[in-house]
Amino acid sequence: MQDTEALLCAALSGFNPAWPVAGDADFTAGFLERSVYHGVQPLFHYLVKSDQAIALGWPQAVLEEFHWQAIAWTMWELRHQALLKQVLELLAGMGIQPVLFKGTALAYSLYPGPALRSRGDTDLIVSLEDRVRVAEALEGLGFMREAGVSGDFISYQASFTLTEANGSSHSLDLHWRINNSQLLARLFSYEELRSRAQALPELSPHAFAASRVDALLLACMHRSGHKRSP
Repeated sequence: MQDTEALLCAALSGFNPAWPVAGDADFTAGFLERSVYHGVQPLFHYLVKSDQAIALGWPQAVLEEFHWQAIAWTMWELRHQALLKQVLELLAGMGIQPVLFKGTALAYSLYPGPALRSRGDTDLIVSLEDRVRVAEALEGLGFMREAGVSGDFISYQASFTLTEANGSSHSLDLHWRINNSQLLARLFSYEELRSRAQALPELSPHAFAASRVDALLLACMHRSGHKRSP
């Protein structure tokens, strides 16, 4: 695994590594598995030029897989963006301004194109007082609330998923505190994040994301949490 990840990191860092001479079918399968695990196939396709990769011995099958994944994620992003615009416009009409954070916030603020930041859902935080109204608004748009453990001191978020006729799905994680941990939940309040939030005009005139400093601190916090609970 380590060799495949080292190769992946080198390619994404712009070092133009050659494909290993010993890169057999098992190595190729492992490399593709790790690229999916890290969600970087669209980014790889964007950064690594095919002609250069071929000259360095990269298998055509790997490059084609990344090409098709880039197309698939672009199509998903177009639909996800349309749904987010609809959600944000509806909430703005209700006087509610959520703050986006994690994947979608980074996709629309740090990447050349949002489809390059593959992700499974969109995280947004609202005030404690607005959480019920937001949940009802999402359900009115066709999102279904997923089953999960609830309670005032157990969970500070709820997941909603909209499954379309073609089988594709789009999920939103609604937070009213930043983390389910009693210790970490109060490190950042909605009001604090909103006061420093930055606009995301490429997504919607109603879209705001956690500031870059807050985003970095939140990423460190989540990274620490995932190391303890993978």
